[in-house]
Amino acid sequence: MLVTTKEMLLDAQANHYAVGAFNIESLEFVMAVLAAAEETKSPVIMQTTPGTVKFAGLDYFYGMVKAAAERATVPVALHLDHGDGFDRCAQFLPALARPYGAAEPRPLSSATAPIGRVVCASMRHAC
Repeated sequence: MLVTTKEMLLDAQANHYAVGAFNIESLEFVMAVLAAAEETKSPVIMQTTPGTVKFAGLDYFYGMVKAAAERATVPVALHLDHGDGFDRCAQFLPALARPYGAAEPRPLSSATAPIGRVVCASMRHAC
């Protein structure tokens, strides 16, 4: 099941456990990480780098993680690791705004847009 990192990490904090986050660059990585997570009955964060997004595209990464999560018996979250600037961060926001399970992303609302701007701005200063 695909969940948000917020949901996942709040549960981890409340129940005193750590969550592994692994960079995913191909279908084989997704399958291996999910197999290990299921074997250990552990939630997992699948993350990617700007280089992978540039090479394969965000839709490819999101599609792999979403398909894996739909088959998973453990919670799966996705994460953009080390955003390389405002534009890359902004490119990732629609996938994060997508209601899990919905076919189309929801538009960033007036409630979520400020969060997106803060995240993007912080990424711009972190790079």
